[in-house]
Amino acid sequence: MAVEYMESFDLMTTALLPRFFPSINSTFTIGSGLTSGSSAALQCSANSVSISLTSRSAYIFGFDFKCPGMGGVFFRIMHGNSSLCSFSIGNTGTIQTEYGSSTEAPIISGVVINLQIKFVVSATAGSLVVKADGATVINLTNINTGSSNIDGFWFEKDGGSYGVFAYDTFWVLNTLGSHSNDFPNGRPSIVVRLPNGDGTYSDLTPNSGTNHYSRVSENTSDDDVTYNSSDTAGAKDTYTIASLGTGYSQVHAVKVTAMIRKDDLDSRVVHILAKSGSTLAESSDIDVSTAYTAKTLLLQDNPDTSSQWTVSGVNAMEPGLKIVS
Repeated sequence: MAVEYMESFDLMTTALLPRFFPSINSTFTIGSGLTSGSSAALQCSANSVSISLTSRSAYIFGFDFKCPGMGGVFFRIMHGNSSLCSFSIGNTGTIQTEYGSSTEAPIISGVVINLQIKFVVSATAGSLVVKADGATVINLTNINTGSSNIDGFWFEKDGGSYGVFAYDTFWVLNTLGSHSNDFPNGRPSIVVRLPNGDGTYSDLTPNSGTNHYSRVSENTSDDDVTYNSSDTAGAKDTYTIASLGTGYSQVHAVKVTAMIRKDDLDSRVVHILAKSGSTLAESSDIDVSTAYTAKTLLLQDNPDTSSQWTVSGVNAMEPGLKIVS
């Protein structure tokens, strides 16, 4: 494995944020995307939201960032509720941390910058490397970064000054596996592809019409307006997706997202699916509530080949859903 988290925010609106981030509060909103091809970005006017990761000693984080003013913490690497490393903006645009600051000033008010951060925990061989638009601006090695593993991160804006911070195209890599285990070449993108046809399985029932894909092809969920449903254990739906097209040299991972809810009082369990070739990859059990929630299946490699995804493999993949009970 290598990719442990990725989010484009392109499937979200402000109203839908709690479905993706249950602990989020009203200081977070969704605004316009920060780069070409991105339709949405996470905006923060104050406070923080935490995201959990598997406990590990090393992670690489990447995201596009924009702020309107100089000052304040904008990101934290965490162990539980304890900050392992915070990142703040100096009043001249430098990036400041507990372990050292950039001599350059890469943060410019109102300008989008791509940040990539590698943090390694060790009392003797710890390290912190920060890249801004590909240029290394902090490079600290053989430092004491403690002994507590990384198990999460925070999007944060401390206080109400300095305007609204914005984050886009966020990804997290660990240092394991045969690919995507260190700083990537260039600036990764997260591309959304929506269903554009019915796939191999069409067991669920459309709420209107005969095709299934059109019930779940909205960029942001329209909830009970269009949907597919079933209460039959084993029923599956999968869908074809639009091709990625040209210009992609490497696929780091694939994530399937489903917006789900139940409309009865019985216990309901589903699996998110990804059909690749003759292989049907399934998520673990997902308990379904009566309120809509966003659930995901993240695949670092193609389950049909057990190797890194290719563009053609992604284009032929069918996302979907299975009713377990």
